[in-house]
Amino acid sequence: MIAVPRVVYLVGFGVYALALFIATHWPRLAIDSPIRGTDKIIHVGVFFVWTLLLAAAVRHRRLRLRTLGLIACGYAALDEGLQAIPALGRTCSWWDLAANLVGVGLGILVIGLIRRRSGKRALAERRT
Repeated sequence: MIAVPRVVYLVGFGVYALALFIATHWPRLAIDSPIRGTDKIIHVGVFFVWTLLLAAAVRHRRLRLRTLGLIACGYAALDEGLQAIPALGRTCSWWDLAANLVGVGLGILVIGLIRRRSGKRALAERRT
């Protein structure tokens, strides 16, 4: 397996986080779709990816899932709360925050499963 330098993950997370911040705070941005609730699916997806990228960027420290989850949930809440700034012409929504947190939760679940699997593999390799 090819080792990816940590800086690649840090830059990737930084670029994604900046793009997400700009997108979620762009004045009067509206997502139109004929299907109601499409924006909630987007919220789940972007915070799922945000959480995975954060975990990859700090992988050398192996943050506890609880700590990683608290950081991601805190940022998701901050991001949604800042949208209440009147000058942005955006709306702050409990449903959007809930969708953000579902994305974070799914990300934590996937990271936990990956860590568990890699831990079992490492244990099996040590035994042989």
